Amino acid sequence: MISTTQKRDYCNLNISFFGKKISLNLSVASLGMVSNTLATLLTIWKIKGDIHPYLAAFETFKPLTKILEKTCYRSDSGPNFTFIDDTHNASLPAMKNTIAYFNEISPFYQGTKLLILGQIADLGEASKEVHESLKGQMEQSTADYIFGYGEQFKEIFSAEHQQYENFQWFASLSEMSQRIETLLNEDSLLFAKGSVTGSDFQQIDKYIRKIANKRNLKSEVSV
Repeated sequence: MISTTQKRDYCNLNISFFGKKISLNLSVASLGMVSNTLATLLTIWKIKGDIHPYLAAFETFKPLTKILEKTCYRSDSGPNFTFIDDTHNASLPAMKNTIAYFNEISPFYQGTKLLILGQIADLGEASKEVHESLKGQMEQSTADYIFGYGEQFKEIFSAEHQQYENFQWFASLSEMSQRIETLLNEDSLLFAKGSVTGSDFQQIDKYIRKIANKRNLKSEVSV
């Protein structure tokens, strides 16, 4: 890896591939996706030999549903916003990567920036320690507001809210969506990350669509 340059809608990646410099743009570019890209290039090279005919495909690559799935809601009038849905699953490394990726892309959005975190499920006795290990990174996030969801986050967010008013835990997606609606303005960014199991957090996209429908916004899923 030589360098990466994050843009609003893509990341430019410069690598040295067996001594040859290669530049390509990734449509989805979290740290995990960059690692997957490098592994994919090695696989293509092993099978096909020449990777160059396949480089353009990375610019339009679209991951599976709810894996960094970006939807832009637009209209001729009223605030437009972007929702990135990464609620396919969560682990501690993935959650840390999400916060880091959010920090990289948030400067490209002019409106309110919301980081929405659902609990990491199925951790057993390690759950409290794992969730608490995210506190420092959350506090240093570039988000204007950080929302928590799920019982494993309740105590942490309640304590954080005493020091930071932009931290808030919600007991229901309905309650959370009402708060989100009051914060949306032109070019807002909503980024949701959490586990599939343990709560209904994965249904958050339905509530975001309801907000958009109330404002007569049209959706556009980006690649």
